[in-house]
Amino acid sequence: MELQKSIELAQKELNQLFGDNLIGLLVYGSAAGDDYLPGSSDLNLLVVLTTLDLQALDTMRQFLKRMGKVRMPAPLMLTREQIRTSADVFPIEYLEIQEKHRLIQGEDPFLGLEINQKNLRHECEHEIKGRLLRLRQSFLEIGTGGKDLQALLLSAHNANFPAFRAALRIKQVMPPLKKESVTAALALHFGLDGGLFKTVFQLRVKTLTLDGPGMRAVFEKYLAEVEKLATIVDRL
Repeated sequence: MELQKSIELAQKELNQLFGDNLIGLLVYGSAAGDDYLPGSSDLNLLVVLTTLDLQALDTMRQFLKRMGKVRMPAPLMLTREQIRTSADVFPIEYLEIQEKHRLIQGEDPFLGLEINQKNLRHECEHEIKGRLLRLRQSFLEIGTGGKDLQALLLSAHNANFPAFRAALRIKQVMPPLKKESVTAALALHFGLDGGLFKTVFQLRVKTLTLDGPGMRAVFEKYLAEVEKLATIVDRL
């Protein structure tokens, strides 16, 4: 289904189900920008409610059933007050939404929302170090097969982008919109291996293939560069 039609359908269904309890509806992520890819990108919704209880969750389950085949993860559900009081613990996530969202209806709770730089730096460090730990653990689980290792690397790399963009913000650099440009800026401002990130990008778009040893070498370099980034962010 076409993106705009999916958004309009979601809006209609949410209004029917939630009524006056729905005070804001936003689309965020790739569906709110130019990098949305039909068939592969998700439609991410943020639903702002007056009351968020178990009944509201049951209502959202009905909504998801009604949406059928639309590629959409479970919407993010929050109240106005929850957004205001949790900006200190979700600075990366809220900045990601704040900088790349589209208001569909109602009020925009991210308009004028302030994010503390200290909180941003702390979560950025936590995310980078945490994902580095999980990447090492996953390597132990999958072994060294080239295809499995490539899938692990690409999945981890994609998951790292919110933290990568946060690291640039800490350096007072506005993150680019395209992922390839984000890693180029990251390499420039943090002294990382830009060539490595280009290789990972080529693997993602399938313009490059590597054998087992070649993939292992790229994975080893990636671990080292992420660890280097974690050390730098720790000292900022």
